[in-house]
Amino acid sequence: MSTFFVIVNKTTKLPEQYPLTSGLTTEVSILQWIDDMVNNGGMGTTQELVASYEPYTRPVVDERYINVSQNQGYFNESHPVYTTLKQWKISYVQTDVALADKLVAVDTQESSANETVIPSGMQLKINTLAILGVLEFLNIDSNTTINATSISTKGKKNLRVFVKAAKKVKQNDDTKVAKKALLTENPLSNPDLSTDWSLNDFTETA
Repeated sequence: MSTFFVIVNKTTKLPEQYPLTSGLTTEVSILQWIDDMVNNGGMGTTQELVASYEPYTRPVVDERYINVSQNQGYFNESHPVYTTLKQWKISYVQTDVALADKLVAVDTQESSANETVIPSGMQLKINTLAILGVLEFLNIDSNTTINATSISTKGKKNLRVFVKAAKKVKQNDDTKVAKKALLTENPLSNPDLSTDWSLNDFTETA
């Protein structure tokens, strides 16, 4: 984050203005601007100019597990670059997400993985055709006749598509159960949400 400047109230240390310095392209011009603000009447007598300082960049975390909030405010210490000014310090605080929300994140990731196995728009069709294949195999076309017969070629294809997808869905369910068990046992374990899922670029051919 590039340095920006804040005019605060000398007493409350609360921000009153965020002056724009986009037209200042060199350090010389910035230093001259600071001098004009501080020493040549650029601010009110009840105001103080401070410069932003971010000692650590925003942490990169899985925010499904960890919340990152930004804090900023007046810090009574000289700025490391603009040493005549105090700091408008920017820092980050990490807090753990509630266990219930972590478990929901696992469920969501499972749903995302399963969407690659059977897209939601195709689930009814594939499931219906698979059930139809079983009924065809059993020759169930009324409630009075149940005879084992050979399944049709088309029915076999539908069942293969279903079985292939069902095995992946079952694996994803096992993965979800394992990750949620880890979290339940230790809410700080934060198992990787991007690994161990069974994925598939869906196709109706099998």
